[in-house]
Amino acid sequence: MIALYFVVKWAVKNGMLEACKEIEKKKAQEALKADKTIIDLEQKK
Repeated sequence: MIALYFVVKWAVKNGMLEACKEIEKKKAQEALKADKTIIDLEQKK
């Protein structure tokens, strides 16, 4: 029973870490898009 607890705890921890990495990756991609848009706008001036 104790072993099952630790397996579930490990799985939840890894799931949370993976979700956080995906969120950070998405935010970085959005930031790059925003930077590119600003640069494009500045070049058009």
